[in-house]
Amino acid sequence: MTTILRAPRSLECFLLRYLDLPSLLLLQKHIALEIKQSKTHRAVVILAEHPECCSTGNSAEEYRMESSISSELLTARREAVSVNRPGGLWEHGPGQLGVFVTFSLEKTELTPLSFCQAVEILIQEACVQVGIHNPGLEPGFGIVGRSGVVARTAFTVRDSIVQSMIYLNVSHHYRISSRTHNSSLSAESMHKISVQSLKTAVIDHLSQWLTDSKISTFTTHPLLKKYRLSDLPNLDELD
Repeated sequence: MTTILRAPRSLECFLLRYLDLPSLLLLQKHIALEIKQSKTHRAVVILAEHPECCSTGNSAEEYRMESSISSELLTARREAVSVNRPGGLWEHGPGQLGVFVTFSLEKTELTPLSFCQAVEILIQEACVQVGIHNPGLEPGFGIVGRSGVVARTAFTVRDSIVQSMIYLNVSHHYRISSRTHNSSLSAESMHKISVQSLKTAVIDHLSQWLTDSKISTFTTHPLLKKYRLSDLPNLDELD
């Protein structure tokens, strides 16, 4: 992978274990505001798993005949967390690694398309590092193995801040039926892959991509300890 045009001076990587989706969304919003207001060129990556939940994006299909779908799927759609991203209903849970990237496009001097493509290639290469043979990449959708989708990718851009919501199925087993056949990295490789090994692979490829950045890793975020995320100030400034 070629080096980014203008790499951030610093990249903060937060290697979290479990973080509920609503808290993650608020934390991402706060980080976007910090990066937007920062005088220095910095970026943030969060790697985390969620407790079991579902999210629904801007392109979620509206079923006119609710009797034609299962009660489990109908309940999931009604209880899903609304997320500002392309795509419909996504299921989350332990064994699925979320990669949440926040960059300033203005300071990076990349177009949204070139940035998103670079991040998707990075994730594809991380999959190869943990033992996936020749995974396919469908830009703007995700990464596909021999037996189905192993990662879903989505990006949003607002006020020159780009954020990703990428989910890699390490060993997560979907309970809800989907029109798109889903797989996992463990199923594709025919051996158990740990979330920790995938985190290491993602950090390795971030380091190779951002050769001019000072990369720092943390196992918690200070806002998760000091405050309730719902009480954070100025979170609506990016709306």
